[in-house]
Amino acid sequence: MAIREGRWDCTFCGATGILGRHTTCTGCGRSRPEGVKFYLVENEAEVTDQKLLKLAEADADWICQYCDSSNRASQTSCQHCSAPRDADTPTQLITEYEEDQAPAYGDNTRPEPVVKAQPKPKSKWKPLLGCLGAVVVVLLLLCGVMSYISFKTYEVELTVTGVAWERTIPIEAYRTVEEGDWAIPAGGRELASEQKIHHYDEVVDHYETKTREVCEDKQVGTETYTCGKIDKGNGFFADKQCTRPVYREECHHETYQDPVYRDEPVYQTWYTYEIEKWVLDRTEKASGQDHDAYWPEYTLAENERVGQRTEKYEVYFVDQGGQPYSESFEYERWLTYQAEGRYLAYVDFFGEVTEIEPGG
Repeated sequence: MAIREGRWDCTFCGATGILGRHTTCTGCGRSRPEGVKFYLVENEAEVTDQKLLKLAEADADWICQYCDSSNRASQTSCQHCSAPRDADTPTQLITEYEEDQAPAYGDNTRPEPVVKAQPKPKSKWKPLLGCLGAVVVVLLLLCGVMSYISFKTYEVELTVTGVAWERTIPIEAYRTVEEGDWAIPAGGRELASEQKIHHYDEVVDHYETKTREVCEDKQVGTETYTCGKIDKGNGFFADKQCTRPVYREECHHETYQDPVYRDEPVYQTWYTYEIEKWVLDRTEKASGQDHDAYWPEYTLAENERVGQRTEKYEVYFVDQGGQPYSESFEYERWLTYQAEGRYLAYVDFFGEVTEIEPGG
C-alpha cells in the first residue's frame, strides 16, 4: 500500500503547498486548524523515507481544545500549551476517496482549469462514409437519368387503322346450388357432413438426446487493487485497497433432450349443403369493328335478372414507321376517331402512348 505526502494551505497568511509533515505553517508559524483541507498534488512520489512513513502510519492529528493547535497522534500533550489530551479531544477527519477523486488543490490554491486542445480524432467511419456518399451520388444520378427518360416524351403522328367494340350483359339466375363449407349459412340445407382436416397443430413427437458445450465464468479467487485514496488526517495519503473476484471460464459438455415436432391434423366437420342464390347463367355479348355499337338482345325468365354490364372501346393506330398502337377510350371520345384519320400523340421512352389528341 503506497503512501504519499499531502499538502495543505495556511488560511492565516495565505501560504500554499505546505508539506503534510509540518503541523505548523512554514510561513507564519500558526498551527494548521481543525478541518484543514489536505490535498494531493499531481504525480506526487511515493514516500520511502522511514521517518516519514512512521509519521504516516500514525492516526489522525488531534486538536487541542485550549489553543486549537494541531498535534500528532503520538503526542499526549499539546506541543504549544502543554495541555493534556482528553478522551473527547477532536481529531482531523479521515476521508476515503474513489480513484481520481482525491483533492488536487487546497484552501488557497484554486487554479483555473486549463483546457488542452485535443486533436480531432480520425473517424474510423470516414472512409466508409466517403464510399457510401459516392454510392448515394451515383444512385441519385441514375435516378435522375431514369426519371428524365421516364418523363421524356416524343411527338409522333398516328393514323387510325381500325376500331373495335364489345358490350356484354351477364344474365343471372336464382337457383338451388350445392356448396360446401365449415358452417352452413342462413338458408342452407344440409345434405351431408364428414370429418376433414381443418388445420395442423405442431406437437412434440419425441425427444432426441444431444450433447452441447456449456461455458460459464466461475470465481477462482480474489485480487487486491488500488481503488482510491485515503486522507489519513495527518498530512499523508494512503492507497485505498479493494478486492474483487477473479473469474475463469470453465466449459463442460452436457446432454439434453431436444424436442422433435410433428404436424398433428385437427379435424372439423365439413358440410355439404344446398342453398338458393343468384348465380351467373350466361353472358350475352355483342361486338364489332365499326362505330355501330349496340347492346345485345336478351330475354329473361321468371327466375333471372340482369347483372353488371360491361363495355370496351378500342382504337388501333400505326405511326409513320409502321409501329402499331392500341388505346382504349370512353364511348363518346371513341366515336371521334375515324378511319384513316391522323392524330398527334406523345410516346415515352418505353413506347407507351402518354397522350393523344381527341378526334375532330
